[in-house]
Amino acid sequence: MALPRVLRTIAAGRPAGAAVELLERLIPGRPDSLAALTFHRVTRPGPDVVPGLLSATPSGFAELLDSLARHHAVISIGDLLRRADGGPALPRRALLLTFDDAYVDFAEHAWPALRERGLPAILFVPTAYPDSPDRTFWWERLHRAVSTSSRPTVRAATGELSLGTPEARVAAYRALRGSLKIMPHDRMLESVDRIVAELGGDRPEKLVLGWGELRELVSEGVALGPHTRTHPLLPRLDPAALDAEISGSREELTRMTGSDVPVFAYPSGATSPGVAEAVAAAGLRIAFTTARGVNDLRTASWLALRRINVSVHTPGSLIRAQALR
Repeated sequence: MALPRVLRTIAAGRPAGAAVELLERLIPGRPDSLAALTFHRVTRPGPDVVPGLLSATPSGFAELLDSLARHHAVISIGDLLRRADGGPALPRRALLLTFDDAYVDFAEHAWPALRERGLPAILFVPTAYPDSPDRTFWWERLHRAVSTSSRPTVRAATGELSLGTPEARVAAYRALRGSLKIMPHDRMLESVDRIVAELGGDRPEKLVLGWGELRELVSEGVALGPHTRTHPLLPRLDPAALDAEISGSREELTRMTGSDVPVFAYPSGATSPGVAEAVAAAGLRIAFTTARGVNDLRTASWLALRRINVSVHTPGSLIRAQALR
């Protein structure tokens, strides 16, 4: 058994859970610290769910929310904006719930559980995707092609990768995704098109919420934040493209939903000093990376806040332990 899996197994056991509860009793938490959790998909596992993007099953998500609400002060993005504008310090064990990419299962599974418990959240939307049937996240297209192709292999930069078994397909997808992510954005998209054409993959079904659904969520109290237009790695873009992705996503989100929350999430957490300057120039007050950790808001950069990614494989006790400070 791999070491990370061993650690997760230990963390899921009763002794570890009891140890975390003891820590929570002994450590009151520092005021003005923020733990922000990142979720992607809350749905049931299946062959069409990309490995690494499943944050929780619906039942597991409900259990996690109950556990978090007992031990943390779940705040809204409005609370955090008021703090960023010089307002009062956040309460001890402040926790923010964030969701990236506006997957349809947010409305189907995540939001009903949050609403039932009166817990706020912010959903980051890549604005070129709602109601755009010709647009699908490149990693979803790649996963669909690799998972469903009848071909025995797929070409990669390092040679042919086997598709002979389910395990081989998972390994091939991860290898291809890793090599694609380091390419310039346009070249990466061209490579995905080539691989999908070679494998004969079709597009996944609708994955991103439409504008009407997003407006309904806003009316029910969900905060929406821009997540660029097309979800590129921002440090690889030229200044004009960078402005179009950042300012364009904020303007489009406001125009289509009436929501203008000046909070941004960097796609894949990728940022740089130039990207942060562009985010500030767009009038955005807060921006989130994917760097793991808890934020001390007395010293943290408001345009580079850390988050803790949530995986279906991570026990709730371990998530709570990571959120302690």
